[in-house]
Amino acid sequence: MSNSPPTYGDLGKPARDVFDKGYDFPKVKLSLKTKTESGVEFDTSGSHDLEKSRTTGQLKTKLKFPDYGVTFSESWSTAAEIDSELVYEPSAVAGLKLTLGSALVPTSGFRQARLKAGYRRDYVSLDGDVDLRVNGPIFRGSAVFMYNGWYAGYQMAYNTSNTKLEANNVAGGYQGSDFTVHGSLMNAADCTTSVHHKVCM
Repeated sequence: MSNSPPTYGDLGKPARDVFDKGYDFPKVKLSLKTKTESGVEFDTSGSHDLEKSRTTGQLKTKLKFPDYGVTFSESWSTAAEIDSELVYEPSAVAGLKLTLGSALVPTSGFRQARLKAGYRRDYVSLDGDVDLRVNGPIFRGSAVFMYNGWYAGYQMAYNTSNTKLEANNVAGGYQGSDFTVHGSLMNAADCTTSVHHKVCM
């Protein structure tokens, strides 16, 4: 959807990327992507920390079934973690995306599953997910509304194991063609603001 707003996690991202994206010294990164004739995508990435002399890597495979709106992906990392994700985007409901994800660490026996749902339409972006944990699920949800560049968003997270509201965040701002003004309040305590202007050369 061309007029659908970004997700709550992507609000204010242009300003954050100025300091976070591409500034990973003393790390050296390498990423390779390829696609087979049958349509299977491979994404291999690795990094080496010069300061800690630690090397990590990840291999991700992705297989798409466009006729059914289904995408399956799986990744293996050098940290002995296996992640898999099954995505379904029904053609009957435009903008809807359903995801079932899982994580497994064989060395420790850690297992986790997550259900996600996202809905994108003009002027609105809705997201929700639940972590299926043995000691109690964690529910998360967010909504972003945008009109003529102005946006407002809300994000929450509720932990049923300790009956605690772990996230209660609001954000607002304006997104223009070459600049973004963003402000957010996290848990009624931490306030952040940013202004990002893209200079065209």
